[in-house]
Amino acid sequence: MKTVTNVVWLLSLISLLGCQTELKTEAAYFRWLNQAENGLVQVVEKKGTVLKAKFLPSTYLAYKEIQSLPATTSFDSLHQQYDQDLTFTISIEITEGNPMYKGVSDYADYQERVNVLNFSADQHIYLKSKGKIYYPTLHTFENTYNVSQKKLLYVVFNKTQGTQDILKAEEVTLVFDDKIFNTGKASFNFKTADLTHIPTVTLIEKLRKDEK
Repeated sequence: MKTVTNVVWLLSLISLLGCQTELKTEAAYFRWLNQAENGLVQVVEKKGTVLKAKFLPSTYLAYKEIQSLPATTSFDSLHQQYDQDLTFTISIEITEGNPMYKGVSDYADYQERVNVLNFSADQHIYLKSKGKIYYPTLHTFENTYNVSQKKLLYVVFNKTQGTQDILKAEEVTLVFDDKIFNTGKASFNFKTADLTHIPTVTLIEKLRKDEK
């Protein structure tokens, strides 16, 4: 009887693991992406600065972009383009004020910080997987000026340029070796299973069906 019970339990577990969550609405999807327990968001606090890294799935990026494109745009084609990359954001916040001015003594220091964020922040960010290091192929700094005190970096790792092996590891680490805001080295550990097992979304599946 015990053996039968164990077999039933194992089959139930396999069934549960095989089921992929389906989300019905855009709002539910966006909430899911931002919930820390789903593994796509990692936070490190250092020296009064909150650093938050977030993985952006290719389905999310394609869905966001297609909203502003002509109705004839193919979602699957757009998704395939984004699926060539691994995309992350790193946000920088402090408890009070604008992080762009933290530790800055004059305008020249401020301008140097802006230039580094715009043109060479990718030299301070990399992915580690199975002992190998991978640098971004693209980065963008989103300076919201007075709209928000949070500053945002987008970093992209292209899978066709040697990074396709990254997801073969059980865990990957996004490292921000911060010499810009001088918080030191921050490591964000992501489980590969979390990055690859993204729920299906009813709205997105409908886009695919409408194209057929």
